[in-house]
Amino acid sequence: KMDTAFSGYVGYNGGLFLVGAGRIQREVSGLNQDPQSKVWYYLAEGQAQIQYTGLAEYDKHWFLIQNGRLAEGYNGTYKQDNKEYTIVAGMVKSEKTVK
Repeated sequence: KMDTAFSGYVGYNGGLFLVGAGRIQREVSGLNQDPQSKVWYYLAEGQAQIQYTGLAEYDKHWFLIQNGRLAEGYNGTYKQDNKEYTIVAGMVKSEKTVK
C-alpha cells in the first residue's frame, strides 16, 4: 500500500531510499539530512550510496563520505588520487599533493 503522507528514509532490499509523498525522490542527489536521525546521507537519485567511501562535493565544498554517510565525527587526513586532505568534522579544509 502506498502511503502518500509519508516522507523520510526507507530501507528496502538492502538499500536506503529518500521518500517524499510516497515516492522515491529521484531528483535528489548530494548530501541530505534525515530529519528523524539527523544523519547526513550521500544520495544519488534518491538512494543513499551506502557502498561509497570517498570525497564528494556538495554546495561548493568537499566532504568525506564513509559508507554513504557524512563522516561528521572524523578529524584527520584522508588520501585519495595522489592527494592528502585535511578533514575537520567531515569537511575538507586543505589538500596537498603526495607521491
